[in-house]
Amino acid sequence: MKTRIISTLALMAGVLLSGCTREDMPEGGAPGDGNRVVFTLAGITPQQQNGRTRAAGDSGAAKPDASAATDAEKKVTSLLAAAYEKQPSGGMGFYRAFDVTVTDDGCSFDIAKDGRFDLYLVANADPTLEGAVKALGAGSPVTDLEELLVEQAPDADNAFVMTTPEVLKIISYSGEVADCGEVSLRRLSMRIDLLNKAEGLTITKVTFRNRAVKSRLFTPNAMLAEPGAVEDKEYPDLNLVGSFDVPAEYKSKIYGYENLSRRGEATVPTLDIEYTYLDQPYTHTVEFLDRNDPEGLAPLALKRNYLYRITVGRKVEPEFGIEVVDWTNEKSFNVDDITFQAEMNAKLAINHFAGANVKTIDEAQGTVAFTTADPNNTSAYVAWNEKWATAVYYNETDGTYYRVPTKDEMYLLFPDETNHVRFDEAMDGTSEITETLPEKLFGSKETNGGEGKSWFKNAAVVGGSGSPAYPIVYAIRFKGTAQCAAYRYENKNSGDAANGELEIRIKALQANSLLTIGEVADETYWGNPADGDTDAENQLVYHIAATGYKQPGHEDIGSQGSNSFFWTSTEADESKAHSAGHNVNEILMTSYPKVAAGTLRLVKASAEEFAAIDQQRRNAALKVNMFTPFNVSSLNKAQKKVAFFDKLAVAFAECPTDSYFTYTQLKDAGVTVADAVLTDSEGNKYRLPTAGELNLLIPRWTDVAMRDDLGNRHWGFYHPWWNDNLSTNDPSNANADTYVMSDKVSTTGWTETVYLKNGVDNLPDKTTNAGETDGDYIVSGKSWMKKGAQSEMVHYYKAEPDVEEKGNYNIAPVYGLRFQGTSQYAAYRWETCQIGGNPLERYFSIKIKALKKDDTQTTIDDVADEAFWIDGFIEFKFPASGHYDSKVTPDTEIDNISYRGVNGSCWASTLLEVSGGSQAYGMHFYLHNAFLGYKVIGSGFPLRLVRIQK
Repeated sequence: MKTRIISTLALMAGVLLSGCTREDMPEGGAPGDGNRVVFTLAGITPQQQNGRTRAAGDSGAAKPDASAATDAEKKVTSLLAAAYEKQPSGGMGFYRAFDVTVTDDGCSFDIAKDGRFDLYLVANADPTLEGAVKALGAGSPVTDLEELLVEQAPDADNAFVMTTPEVLKIISYSGEVADCGEVSLRRLSMRIDLLNKAEGLTITKVTFRNRAVKSRLFTPNAMLAEPGAVEDKEYPDLNLVGSFDVPAEYKSKIYGYENLSRRGEATVPTLDIEYTYLDQPYTHTVEFLDRNDPEGLAPLALKRNYLYRITVGRKVEPEFGIEVVDWTNEKSFNVDDITFQAEMNAKLAINHFAGANVKTIDEAQGTVAFTTADPNNTSAYVAWNEKWATAVYYNETDGTYYRVPTKDEMYLLFPDETNHVRFDEAMDGTSEITETLPEKLFGSKETNGGEGKSWFKNAAVVGGSGSPAYPIVYAIRFKGTAQCAAYRYENKNSGDAANGELEIRIKALQANSLLTIGEVADETYWGNPADGDTDAENQLVYHIAATGYKQPGHEDIGSQGSNSFFWTSTEADESKAHSAGHNVNEILMTSYPKVAAGTLRLVKASAEEFAAIDQQRRNAALKVNMFTPFNVSSLNKAQKKVAFFDKLAVAFAECPTDSYFTYTQLKDAGVTVADAVLTDSEGNKYRLPTAGELNLLIPRWTDVAMRDDLGNRHWGFYHPWWNDNLSTNDPSNANADTYVMSDKVSTTGWTETVYLKNGVDNLPDKTTNAGETDGDYIVSGKSWMKKGAQSEMVHYYKAEPDVEEKGNYNIAPVYGLRFQGTSQYAAYRWETCQIGGNPLERYFSIKIKALKKDDTQTTIDDVADEAFWIDGFIEFKFPASGHYDSKVTPDTEIDNISYRGVNGSCWASTLLEVSGGSQAYGMHFYLHNAFLGYKVIGSGFPLRLVRIQK
């Protein structure tokens, strides 16, 4: 089952105002002699209609419009006018409430004073509400009226409370009539109708949960915290039998006051629809929520004077669609009253774009300033920069961080390269185009992008000639997504170097708006900002200066006044990057040589994005990024040419014997010396890592002198150890050494010191820059570790016959905080993991998340929470491809390797200090533990290299 929300066109409740004006204004407060105020209500006709004037919604035609509001919903049985006059303080205060005479010819009352007044009309007030209005204190502010509590039933026949949606301003003169013209009233109630078009489905009962039965008189969009403000109401015994040809209707029965509860609140309104479908009972809950709204407010919640039609249909399964309908004439509409249009606009992702071009950008300081005037001549021209993928820039003026948008984000302003907007040829709007945005724009936790439908239509220049020929392009873009909006592109002053620009005006629409491209292409839809149109003020407007650009190798600006040019952060290939802009013929996204100089329009980096980008920058600064993503697949030792695997290769068939190397072979080939360079087919250069560099990935083996003696040959280690299965690591067995991580690693911690470079004879260089703790030679800082929860048990027993109770290993992640106080301070997560669900084909995962050097808040317990590792880390994966013992000659036909699938290793170029050259360092992981250790140089290990930085 699903609920589909659709809505289109305009809010019904407007107010038509007219009044008296005169240069000689009456003195306020002077008693008058017949100060009559008259007006008519929208929809009134000269004929008598049940003895009463009606509110908006009555067509007055000989044949009543079946779509109009019912008689009971439009009837006005009483009318109050609350008048406000200017107070000595300068504000408006309550003057008096008048009973308005309602006749067939109109409405009138005597205001009994000369002066300026603000009027607020209230129709059909019950005695309690009427008394409250009339009892307002003299001079009291209008907010006292607006917030009066309405408790009369929202569905009483002929007694729907109605008010004027806006203030009526009048000027009264003694002996003259102030004619306010035609006035519309707006109901405080909302209505829900059911329409069943689903064959085979019968609606039996509806329960309106959290039906609001109290309201504020004039204050809209406000939820009441009053006791008894909501209730559940049942509508039983409906028997609405579905029919596509003659749908069953349940109209003008379900009413309530407005309810704008937020998601998660106890008062969110819902409609439980009980029905039978294919003889089986079901209940479907209709929620009046906008699923694309990250704020949690429900803009399609139940608002005053709205009608919500729920249509039950069926394609394959029952579908429940909500259509918001004009209560007056039953036209579908967009919820776009002025306040709400602004709210909708504010939720568009395009608001992340800065309002002006970049004037200056300081890559070193990470700061940016924007143009404030004359953008065609003051914008910065810059070549493309690869740093833009992760860089953020601080603007001191507004205290906000910005970044360069991606190509996909720039689509919000400029349609992509396949969907050009044309200024040089007609576009009639009939072509439906698919445009695709990222699923989650600008760090949104909810889906706010995705694939949408778009239409474009342009308009010729007035008079039929000009350049461009079609200067205005209208569009509906991204329909079906949260970014659905109407666009108006205007190519202004093309060719004027100082003033040429592309103006983009945008109005948000509901995701499945029924608004047509023809309606958007009507200038009345957009209004004229220069005339002060209220609707025009509720648009997003972007001015895209036609700055032109600088061709590679040129300082002169080309196409200034006719072209705009913005870089994105997205690279197209080695020589080009994606850009966006317009010219006299079109709007487009394209790619351009990186060495050209263009302008920038940045986007705001959200707190989440800034945190993510900042995390990326910290991660990128770690020395561990030197490591390649995969092991070496082949090495031509004579030519020093190298190739790499492109996956985690473990199986015998995938790992040729010549992808394993003894240290002796590497030394004889000259690969272990400090200046040895290995080159791949693309010319990239690599070398063997030192022991210190591998030590950045994993703590070193805990030598005997450093271990904690726990008694009974049980030892506490200072490197990752996770196996505590008694079949392979039983502390009670005094005949064998057993191990666990020392308690100190998770409490007091310990100091790790890493020597990054080799010295004489490939031994660790411990003397150069001996005093440093955060340099190119030495990194030294405090570290902690903690074992996590067991993730699996692996059975690995090679003896025959197999014994299930033996050879078992408990696997768990180990978390680390390492090198506190240094530039390499980071959180770590180590774990041996399955490849493709096979417990005996494994890889070793090392996840690393850089921390700020001066971070003293993050604890090992924080890092040991799996939520810490949802994102923001870099990961290295090492295959458990086994190793060849020093006494074993690799066999190309029969696999004679040790521990294939469960253990893994790789060489360092560094020799062990006390071995006399017989042992060398390497990284190793097993089913027990993982560490930087040492093995005899005749062992056969894979290679993992480091890049030689340019």
